[in-house]
Amino acid sequence: MSDLVIQVRGTVYAVGGASIIEIATGEKVTDEELGGWELHARTTGAVDLFADDDQECLELIRRALSYLPSHAGLLPPVAPAPERELHDGERLCGLVPADTRQSYDMRVFLDALCDPGSVLELKPEYDGSLVTALARLDGYVIGILANNPQVTAGAMGHGACEKATSFLTLCDSFHIPLLFLHDTPGFMLCREAEEHKMPIQIMRFIEALHHCTVPRVSLILRKSYGMAHFTMSGGNMLSDQLLAWPTAEVSFMAPEVAVNVMYGRQLDAAEDPEAMAAAYREELALGSECWEPAALNLIDKVIDPAETRAELLRAFALARGSDGVGRLSRRLMASWPKIC
Repeated sequence: MSDLVIQVRGTVYAVGGASIIEIATGEKVTDEELGGWELHARTTGAVDLFADDDQECLELIRRALSYLPSHAGLLPPVAPAPERELHDGERLCGLVPADTRQSYDMRVFLDALCDPGSVLELKPEYDGSLVTALARLDGYVIGILANNPQVTAGAMGHGACEKATSFLTLCDSFHIPLLFLHDTPGFMLCREAEEHKMPIQIMRFIEALHHCTVPRVSLILRKSYGMAHFTMSGGNMLSDQLLAWPTAEVSFMAPEVAVNVMYGRQLDAAEDPEAMAAAYREELALGSECWEPAALNLIDKVIDPAETRAELLRAFALARGSDGVGRLSRRLMASWPKIC
């Protein structure tokens, strides 16, 4: 029922205790296994933040509240804008490998992009393929949903969908603008994902996105494939602005996989299938580059990676409107459940 839940390590959050369960069912289990912090951090995702003791818990509460307005009728508080180093843009470029097969830690990228020390990640150990965090950009509070290629190459699982839906609910309820950072090959394709109702989780993610009425800015860093492109507020998903780096790729799937899907029969019948596959891969790779969707106005602007922070500041300033104050959400998600 709470907007944010913080658990102190050593406490138990469960329906019943170990002794009760043993008496009722004969199952022997510890309280920690039933509802300890590791269970909720990594398996259930039911808790947002974790503290070692009560003092750290109170510090986390104060920090979390610093991003939220005093009540639902106000916009989030604005902090003093920090001074930035002259070469931050160049450093930002160096954090993202041009080769889409190389991974990197999105958390490091966010720390370099946002105001120093302002990133507060929620559910940090639950399905790390998606990072959800409150942060500040030039003093203004934003909510970030960012694919993390360091975990499952950025392919989102059922946990990422749950995490995203919960986070969209929080941000829309407190008028927090959203930044989506794309670098994903799509959604996880495996038996475990299907056992966790993957199609339903994806549709909940999309439905939540459609109910969001806060400003949304999206940036495609590298790959943005399949349905994941749309759930990350991609083309035709009503983002205030959709930006892209020159390295951005938008397609229904990776070219090396798409070749077999689209041309499998031709390749089987070809005299030189390797040469034909290579030619098709090159054609699909060219078609996946950001220039064609930009020409079709599906991408608003292809930006210089070194100017990323400046471009995002400009996009959010435009979304706030001519008065520079911003707009209140319609709070259509205020009654949505936090846990899906």
